[in-house]
Amino acid sequence: MISFDLVIFDCDGTLVDSEWLCNFSTSEVLTAAGHPQYTPEYCLSTFIGAGQSMIWRTVAKESGQPLPANINQQFIDRVAANVDAMAKAAPGIEDVLSALSQNHKICVGSNGERPNVVGALKATGLLPFFSDDRIFTVEDVVHPKPAPDLYLHAAKQMGVAPDRCLVVEDSVAGATAGVAAGMKVFGYHGLAHDQVSQADKLKNIGVHIVSPDLKDLLSFIE
Repeated sequence: MISFDLVIFDCDGTLVDSEWLCNFSTSEVLTAAGHPQYTPEYCLSTFIGAGQSMIWRTVAKESGQPLPANINQQFIDRVAANVDAMAKAAPGIEDVLSALSQNHKICVGSNGERPNVVGALKATGLLPFFSDDRIFTVEDVVHPKPAPDLYLHAAKQMGVAPDRCLVVEDSVAGATAGVAAGMKVFGYHGLAHDQVSQADKLKNIGVHIVSPDLKDLLSFIE
């Protein structure tokens, strides 16, 4: 077991089974903008873990056409419309958060937009675990994941040194950010479509432990 003072949770694909929600909503707004080739399935396989600004830049470059100036607000609106029907709490996460919050600081560090992150946590009943000042999102930094900035920002705001932080991540981009921040990383692949492949990808980044079960966090943390 390893001792930590702060556990930083990613949101989409970690706390909340929301990757389908986000990618379905991404596909909806891109289709409305004239790009139906970006199906939900394609978005899910291609953009997992990426921030929306990176997705919009990628689509604009691939299509050679500018996207609507309000594309991000359209995305936020679609997520808000879909969240209650599509978002689910990750299996076992309520028990994990209940146990951890007794003796550790916990917070959220997400590449998502703040309204979407808060909405997903609220829809899944997880919001009571995280006060407003313990939710850090893409709006808080210039460079989102895979840059380490968001996790370093979260640690600073929570008053904890990076080497005393544990990051819980499901994506390659997020895990890369955690490792680059000098933090230990727990790679969760329980919601991945190909769990074996995702576990291998996370290990190759330098993730310290991988598991398909979030409850394994409790045995990993002292």
